[in-house]
Amino acid sequence: MAGSALNLIGLIAAAMIWYERQTAAATAAGLILMVAGCVVYGTGILRADGEAKGRAKKTFWSVNVWILPFIPLSMVYNILFGGLGTAPYPILTGPVSGFLGFVLFWIAYIGIGTAVELALHARRKA
Repeated sequence: MAGSALNLIGLIAAAMIWYERQTAAATAAGLILMVAGCVVYGTGILRADGEAKGRAKKTFWSVNVWILPFIPLSMVYNILFGGLGTAPYPILTGPVSGFLGFVLFWIAYIGIGTAVELALHARRKA
């Protein structure tokens, strides 16, 4: 839970700081918190026993499959569609191409998250 909380705080902090200052440091601060969240998770997994380890993995990945890819996908979208590449969230840049790219971003984000969720669910059943 602590790792997931740090990841979510990192995402929110990056977005809030970026909104105020619009610097690459804002995104870097968020990513550093997200890395710390993953380190906390990894440390917990190393210390957990068998049953707790399985539950922790299931919980962590089912939540963080939505949190962790958001900033990298946003940065790719912003670079491809002419926005500020270091923004931690997608920035709508133009009326037509920007909107189409924005829609494609959300389709990709939801598609990747859903595909990973389904793969995790199928793996748990197997």
